[in-house]
Amino acid sequence: IQLFYNIDLEKTIQRLWNKEITVEEAQIEIALKSDDWIIRQSKLFEGKLKNE
Repeated sequence: IQLFYNIDLEKTIQRLWNKEITVEEAQIEIALKSDDWIIRQSKLFEGKLKNE
């Protein structure tokens, strides 16, 4: 399962389904994965701009 920006959520959702984590913990994991993706993409974008 992926959001539009290619974040793998399958493990988080499986852990939630298995009741290994709470909904709140799953939300935090997803938010952190989203933040990490945004940071990586912005660094890639900055690198592309510097090379032009």
